[in-house]
Amino acid sequence: MIRATFGTWFSYGSTVLLQVMLADKLGMSIGATAFILLYAFAIAVASITTSTITSVGIPRLIADDGAIARRPAFLAAVLLGFVFLLTAIVAGDPAFAHFLVRSESKVRGIDGVIRWGSLFALTQGLAGGVGALCIAKGRRFLPAAAPVLPTLGGAIVLIVAARPSASGVMMGVTLGSTAQVCLLLVACRHIRLSSEHGDSAVGVSLLTVAQFVLLALLPPIELELASWHASSAGAAYNFAVRGLAVAQQLLIGGLLLSSIGDWSTLARTGGLRALRDRFPRALVIGGLALVLAAAVAFVAGRTLVSLTYQRGSFSAADAKEVAHILVFALPGFVAEGLSLIVAQAVLAMKWNDLAIGTGVTRACARLTSVVVGAAIWGPVGVAGGYSVASVLIVLAQVVVVMRRGLVDRHSSNDLGRALAVAGLTVAVAGGVLLTGTSAGFVRAAVVVIAFVTFTILIQPARARVNW
Repeated sequence: MIRATFGTWFSYGSTVLLQVMLADKLGMSIGATAFILLYAFAIAVASITTSTITSVGIPRLIADDGAIARRPAFLAAVLLGFVFLLTAIVAGDPAFAHFLVRSESKVRGIDGVIRWGSLFALTQGLAGGVGALCIAKGRRFLPAAAPVLPTLGGAIVLIVAARPSASGVMMGVTLGSTAQVCLLLVACRHIRLSSEHGDSAVGVSLLTVAQFVLLALLPPIELELASWHASSAGAAYNFAVRGLAVAQQLLIGGLLLSSIGDWSTLARTGGLRALRDRFPRALVIGGLALVLAAAVAFVAGRTLVSLTYQRGSFSAADAKEVAHILVFALPGFVAEGLSLIVAQAVLAMKWNDLAIGTGVTRACARLTSVVVGAAIWGPVGVAGGYSVASVLIVLAQVVVVMRRGLVDRHSSNDLGRALAVAGLTVAVAGGVLLTGTSAGFVRAAVVVIAFVTFTILIQPARARVNW
């Protein structure tokens, strides 16, 4: 897990750099909004294939002889063809720009952004499919670190160009994504197909694709809803939520990337009992890391946003708006991270009925809550709706996996102690904020000290962590 964690840090650390540079060069202008919306769409399309291959394919890709089973490999190829077809349609229809960016007349070269964004979606789909093969074979660092290349491509354009445009940045991101695919193909060059056909899981795959289509459309829809009141609000929402997504991956990305492969092997060889030790410990450790990060952001969000973004075209008023949205998204940040950990165990056990049901329910609940929130409170309502839906979903997930026996009595005690640490930490964060201490870093230090103290006293995870 250490290699996967460092690879994820490397990748998402570069994403933070791109976000900072984008804020500096484009601020929250129409051009920034155009790039953000199109980038979100490309990632959404690519994630349909990537997520399906990861969730359905990885537990089935490796045959008993250690090679790649034929039927899951063929299924992955079909899914990549789906991405190619969809992106080709989008690339050939400039009217798509009119749907995503209502003020397209103010954005120079919007058709070029659409076409580069379509190619970006295609290359990201290919990278996800090849990366899944690497993960299934136990090669974790490269799939985790390779996404730095698209970010690097966009950053180079922002640095070199005297007046960077949304189209130019998207071109750099796409060229970097192409390099990512080539690198992963080189890493997978010795992988061979098995003589065994394996489990095709066509029905499960089709349902999973439908589920991920719904989930993948949520981020672009949320950005569009957030920009209803003002074009800059969509960019503000993106900076807040994207920053939390990066933080989430820095904290638990390595755990997620390694667990699906490791836990699938455990489930295949030892069944439910083999996962009863690993899963609750991962939930406790990942959950506490997320709670600490959320508590720090709660008391020092404005300071962190200003330190990260406030320069160039990004003003103090922009920082205040982003920090305000960020606070309302924090419960969702924690809940979604926990939900992703639970999902890895569910997929490892091949409880695809539960995984699909959860995904569809999450999509419907989140869409309903963000639409209602956007209509009443604007971008803050979108962030709040995201949080409400995420909290309800993770609570339902935990209850179901406990009923299915994935958490025993001893593990329940560990989870109870972890909840106590989390509750006390949040209470301290609220108290610190009420004291009116102006220095954000002072408030953050108090929260961290309190968290460490509660963790030592309560000891929520006594068992040794298997890194």
